[in-house]
Amino acid sequence: MVKVTPAHDPNDYWIGQRHNLPQINIFDVSARTNDSVPERYRGLDRDEARAKVLDDLRAGGLLEKIVDHPNSVGRCYRCDTVIEPWLSDQWFVRMAPLAAPALAVVRDGLVRLHPERWTKVYEHWMTGASPGSSGGGTGSRCGTARRRASARRGAPSRS
Repeated sequence: MVKVTPAHDPNDYWIGQRHNLPQINIFDVSARTNDSVPERYRGLDRDEARAKVLDDLRAGGLLEKIVDHPNSVGRCYRCDTVIEPWLSDQWFVRMAPLAAPALAVVRDGLVRLHPERWTKVYEHWMTGASPGSSGGGTGSRCGTARRRASARRGAPSRS
């Protein structure tokens, strides 16, 4: 038996795409099981749900063995928790109309940044240009946002 979870695993996502498998989220935004799972597993934390499934497989005599094997599991660089891929809608905001008034009050001196040297950095940040570039970017992204955007291009991610 092979488990394939196109909505919760980046590798399985591509298998699901090739075979037109449905993408079913089994977690809610709090990583608790939702109504897509059998009732006895609903509302459980992801780790509790996994343990309960294993217990049920054992109780039914359906589990032959568990074998540990090394694999690559994504972890948050800030808190070291496991990153669970999660299929979600992606949305984007057109930043230019929002940035223009913010830039104007800084340029006009109505808002002053301290230290003053951050004024140029702020302008580059709001326009999406890095200092020394010609501009035309899509807005500033910190390293975390860049990694998340990169992950979203190829597979679902929980961001």
